Amino acid sequence: MSTTSTSTKTIEEIKALHQSGALRCSHSSLKTGYVSRRVEGIVREYHGRFGDGFIIDSPCRNSTRYFFRTYYVTSPPMQ
Repeated sequence: MSTTSTSTKTIEEIKALHQSGALRCSHSSLKTGYVSRRVEGIVREYHGRFGDGFIIDSPCRNSTRYFFRTYYVTSPPMQ
């Protein structure tokens, strides 16, 4: 079971950590729901199946029924 909570990190900080190698981009997926197109994305802390790190929910410009979720993790998934 995954747990998420709001984060104090910004998307720019997450991308900087990714560039430095502190975080790796695990994968992106489409999720059912809506994220406003007025924001670049919503950052949340993530502790779950794919490891520990952050998720960014960003709008899907082609749909109002789906949004993109990208996982940035620090540790490998637990076995």
